[in-house]
Amino acid sequence: MTRKINRTNRIAFSLAVGAVITSLPLSKAASETEPGQPAVADTRQGGSGMVLEEVVVTVSKRKELVQDIPASVSPLSSTLIQELNILNVRDIANVIPNIVAKTPEKLSIRGIAAAGYQGSNAPQPVAQHVNGLFIAETGIESPYYDLSSIEVLRGPSGTVFGRNATAGAIDVRWQKPEDSYSGSIDYQVRETEDSNTGQLVRGYVNAPLLGKQLAMRAAFAYDDIEAMYDSLAASGGDDPNARKRQWYRVYLASAPTEDISLGLRYIYQEDNHDQQVNSQPLEIRRGGLLEDLGVVGLPVNDVAKVNSGIIGNNVNNPFGTNGGSSLHRVDGDVTWNLDSVPVLGDIELFLIAGRTDSDIDILIDADGTEVAILDTINEFKRKQTTGEFRVSSRGDGALSWIAGMFYSDFDMDVDVSLQGIAIDSGLGINIVGESPQSTDNESRAAFLSMEYDLSRIMDSALDVVLFGGIRENKDKTKLSGDQQLFAPTAFPLGSPGTEIPLDLDLSKGEFSGSENFSKTTGEFGARWSINESVMAYAKYANGYKAGKLQQIADGSAGKVEPEQLDAYEIGLKSRWLDNSLQVNAAAFYYDYKDLQVTQLIEALPLVENAADATIEGLEIDLQYIPIENMTLMASLGYMNTEFDSFCSQDPYQPVTVVDSGCTADKPQDLSGNELSDAPKWSSSLVAQYSVPLNDLGQVLFTAQTSYRDDFYRRPQNLEIDKVDSYFITDLRALWSSREGRYQVEFFVENVADKDDVFLSSVTLSSPGTMSLLDYVPGRRYGAVVRMNFF
Repeated sequence: MTRKINRTNRIAFSLAVGAVITSLPLSKAASETEPGQPAVADTRQGGSGMVLEEVVVTVSKRKELVQDIPASVSPLSSTLIQELNILNVRDIANVIPNIVAKTPEKLSIRGIAAAGYQGSNAPQPVAQHVNGLFIAETGIESPYYDLSSIEVLRGPSGTVFGRNATAGAIDVRWQKPEDSYSGSIDYQVRETEDSNTGQLVRGYVNAPLLGKQLAMRAAFAYDDIEAMYDSLAASGGDDPNARKRQWYRVYLASAPTEDISLGLRYIYQEDNHDQQVNSQPLEIRRGGLLEDLGVVGLPVNDVAKVNSGIIGNNVNNPFGTNGGSSLHRVDGDVTWNLDSVPVLGDIELFLIAGRTDSDIDILIDADGTEVAILDTINEFKRKQTTGEFRVSSRGDGALSWIAGMFYSDFDMDVDVSLQGIAIDSGLGINIVGESPQSTDNESRAAFLSMEYDLSRIMDSALDVVLFGGIRENKDKTKLSGDQQLFAPTAFPLGSPGTEIPLDLDLSKGEFSGSENFSKTTGEFGARWSINESVMAYAKYANGYKAGKLQQIADGSAGKVEPEQLDAYEIGLKSRWLDNSLQVNAAAFYYDYKDLQVTQLIEALPLVENAADATIEGLEIDLQYIPIENMTLMASLGYMNTEFDSFCSQDPYQPVTVVDSGCTADKPQDLSGNELSDAPKWSSSLVAQYSVPLNDLGQVLFTAQTSYRDDFYRRPQNLEIDKVDSYFITDLRALWSSREGRYQVEFFVENVADKDDVFLSSVTLSSPGTMSLLDYVPGRRYGAVVRMNFF
């Protein structure tokens, strides 16, 4: 297989990065941060003690030091989020290894990606949370601003986390209100190589309303997101995929007594994305098929050039409407500490609940041409109600525990309208119609997690803690719909202006179904504190992702079986050189049964079960303060993924010969192929150096680079599906005034101008004819001006 980077050189590079530097963030706070507020240790302001600060996180639903948690946990601090301009999930993947993020809803951790597509009812393997509240929906991304932290857990959490956390979990936490006045406002401007300009205005204000009894923190943002493509059919600001997004949120916090704390949050978000346009890769532009369909030829050397028919007021727009989305969410939590409860002792009661309502209208031109080859409008209406109740111990005895109940109900109505062309035996067939669907996914769980410190009850030199937990999962899914498609006309390829009247009814009619799934999951293991600076752990976890229903080719509601995982992990967390160097490492082995994978058949994403798959991997996170004013962070990830047993049918290369052990409907044996979205090697490097300017403040220079090995977008592992290995590099310079009131930053992102990274293929009844490009913005320049109020 041809590769852009020689394997030996690639391994040498990754190992060199891993051996030199760091990736878990440091902290600017004093000796111990508040829970959920990890930060980066600041040695840039002078001082003789160049040591890494202790970071407290809450990914285990306890307040624990990250170095004490027996799992691969990467907290990103508020400081690092700002300094690296982390605005979305894709930016997170540039800092943390073994993560591939193509879009907010297409996230892969340790080789496990979401099955399905935006707006589908496919369960997500990465459990995403905001302020500890489980978020089931995808497609509307939470704003990354004024955050206390982002906590990323790699690997399954079979006990305490919400629905389907087989790959990992992410928790995005807002800054809590404080009992003093403060605020900030900043303005960011960005420009791409194609002279597309974007602007971002953000701000927050914090105010005590009733002293320490009630405080408020409100934030807002307006983001004029630059276009990703240059459309030959548009002018000026009508270039495709430009977006205008605004959101407003408020956070109220109260502590009426020393033992009770309350939180109430609200967010409104509106996204005016007029359309979503995809580009055709160069091999399709040069192949002649588009011209056969009546397309004015696309430039054959630039994937950023498109000629969409849905831009602005273009007369070829088949729907005459534009897209957009809106979201409302309200949620709250209550924490109540009780002392000396009979039998239980000192305990903490915690309740969190929330409701989310969202509407999304997505106008999609999947081919990026002025002809409606595959144009759709997808209308989503979604509602989610989520709650969790926990009781946990607060004592310092040998036994600590958490018990709780979880509930989530996610309803979605989808109406897909289609206007496009199917290709069949040299004939272009115009297809129009719609397919409304309704889904209801309900999930309930009860869980118990415990830790037992043997050193508290035994006179032993070994400081060993045993831990384990169990979770009972019950899921119910319902699906109903009605597909109505028609073919009024056709034309021979090569002469699209010659229409042939047709009267074909391609409708599949009404369908419905209901399924229940259940599974008991859990984990157990041990951690050993070898000394004050070194901890080793080993654990086993059982993961489960619920099944689903989907409309299949015959028009009925087909069942997808649950995905099950047995995961084994060993790890080491350590600090050296007087706490100036931190080295964390983990090795893991996954054994999957009924792994859910996505196939794209005639432009319809369908999920099917692979029989078996295994993943083995390694992660190394390091951080180092080599000299005063310098911080180095790096990470290295390795994965070896393989389908052990998987029969399927490739919609691009359909075959009639049945491989041994397979069947006529799934004749191809894909055993031995790599899993999708699973690069063997990944690494990241962040180097920061601060230059003091005395009364003029200081300048912080940041260089960040991330590397991803080549990987495949589909389990067939064809060349058309391969994403070549790539680097993404950003450079920044941030000036701060002496008091920190004023800041000015200049940056260059994606220095190498890598803009064609993520490819996913779609067929139109003809093998390998179409590929959709999920575009990555190319090189862009920008500046930020910020004013802080204290």
